[in-house]
Amino acid sequence: MSGIKAKIIGNQVWTTENLTRAEYKLITGRNIPEKNENWSAFTNPKCFAYNSKIKKNKREYLFDLNSVLFLSEYSRMWRIPNIKDLEHLSKSTDSNAYYGWETEELAINLRGTYGWLNNGINKVGFNAYPNPTYNGEELHEFEISRWWYNNEISRSFNGFSLYEDNIIAVSGPYNENDGLAIRLVMNLSEPRVEENIIYV
Repeated sequence: MSGIKAKIIGNQVWTTENLTRAEYKLITGRNIPEKNENWSAFTNPKCFAYNSKIKKNKREYLFDLNSVLFLSEYSRMWRIPNIKDLEHLSKSTDSNAYYGWETEELAINLRGTYGWLNNGINKVGFNAYPNPTYNGEELHEFEISRWWYNNEISRSFNGFSLYEDNIIAVSGPYNENDGLAIRLVMNLSEPRVEENIIYV
């Protein structure tokens, strides 16, 4: 049975890998198209598919903002992380972390054990491999990973980033056609469909 790989971190459940197109459908029941051509002209939810250089024979996906908005409106269990979720992830990973998340220990603890120039220890199973971004014209592959997050303070969706130089930081905003990876989180106390979750 297909399912979403997840890890309990503190009193939350986090997905351990970037969301795939199949997992997106598992959550929403909707097949969103791969729009690798004519990306910017297509205004409905869409994803960009690419072959990962880090994970061999692994298809990876970046999602535009419309996809994030639809998923956020639809899902009653999983959610796009917000600032409080990132603070919880920080405190569960690095007791010395502070607002801004610009700490070396935190980045090392989240980073995957291979794929980076300076590898991390993947302390909590977040599996942070380098992943590219897509701006509607070019796929940018370099020493960084970016994921969507919900900035409820500014009422916008921005990105949080993990850099090669051992820094994790909140960044953004991004426009609706930017393609970023998605990680999801839910509270342990919330009811959830267990058969769709694979705990690792």
